[in-house]
Amino acid sequence: MLGEHSSGEAEPVLFYAQGEWWLSLGSDHTDRQVETYSVAVSKQMCAKPVARTAWRWRDVAEHQDEIELGSQIWEQGRWVDYQKGTLAAIRPLPSLRDGFWPTGQDAEGYFMFCGTFAAIPNSQGVAIRPAERTRLLLKDPKRNWVQSHEYTVTALPVIS
Repeated sequence: MLGEHSSGEAEPVLFYAQGEWWLSLGSDHTDRQVETYSVAVSKQMCAKPVARTAWRWRDVAEHQDEIELGSQIWEQGRWVDYQKGTLAAIRPLPSLRDGFWPTGQDAEGYFMFCGTFAAIPNSQGVAIRPAERTRLLLKDPKRNWVQSHEYTVTALPVIS
């Protein structure tokens, strides 16, 4: 990343492949300094890490609200919870997907980040904050399935 003012956001990710929808997780990594004047640019300038695993949407659709989503950041030498909740706190994923791609218009390669929830404040009351390392988690308690993904950000100096 350019500069030291970015942070991740754990999000469920829907994508269409092999003739069906899949659920994975990713990070809508964002430059927080740029976000103060342009949300669009702040998101466009950051890579969007995505997990290497996914679940068939049809296997989890009926109990999507029970699925747990969270993230942790590496802070002061240890992992701390950064976000935590269930997909019930996010607009139902099919309504997001179908609002953009009407049913029957599914196509190979469609891909959508599906929203997130607030960051957990640290002991100083700061919620959204930069982190060098981020860990994403998606848990299905009904099936005892877990997806996780971890990534590191290298801050490049702003030289002009």
